[in-house]
Amino acid sequence: MDVYTAEAQQIEDIKKWWRENGLSVVLGLTLGVSGIFGWRYWQGEKIESAEAASALYSDMVVSLQNENRTQAREAADTILAEYGNTTYGVFALMSLAGLAADDDDLAAAETHLRRALEQTGDESLSHVIRTRLIRILIGRNELDQAYALSKRQEQGAFAAVYDELSGDISIRQGNAEAARAAYQQALNKLLADGRDVSTLELKLNNIGQP
Repeated sequence: MDVYTAEAQQIEDIKKWWRENGLSVVLGLTLGVSGIFGWRYWQGEKIESAEAASALYSDMVVSLQNENRTQAREAADTILAEYGNTTYGVFALMSLAGLAADDDDLAAAETHLRRALEQTGDESLSHVIRTRLIRILIGRNELDQAYALSKRQEQGAFAAVYDELSGDISIRQGNAEAARAAYQQALNKLLADGRDVSTLELKLNNIGQP
């Protein structure tokens, strides 16, 4: 039996993915946020304002670490209200999307991620947002939109991720053959990069032999 057949299971998979990967990405991006943020925000703005935005962002990250969802959401909302056009605003939207997904509110998660995708000008960050959005669309059974989004841009270092997502979409569409091909393609790319393939091996095993 395929782990992606039931919609309820798909939503649980999305929530698990967010819990395991969402915060780690936000925390990792913290290290580079000053560089990304600088060229867009420092010009014409007071240093004091930038420091205030950074402090709010730090509060949000700490609240996420401590699993204080109310404070994290309040900090994110304040960032959006006062610094919504900055990269901090993009990170706030990503965090709100993660909180919404954890609450099973996939519609709100989609809205936040679409706003973040429109706002960011950073290529790597746009891939992170886009792949999260594709997962949400799969969870909402918006498979045509998910597929179109996965094929719309240069994939670069994220090619294996997009291949895996294509496999997930094919599974939901009942196309085991296409899913197998997509998963195998993703697995080959990960193996070439010396990366972990255990999840893909599990997905391939769940499909079974042709």
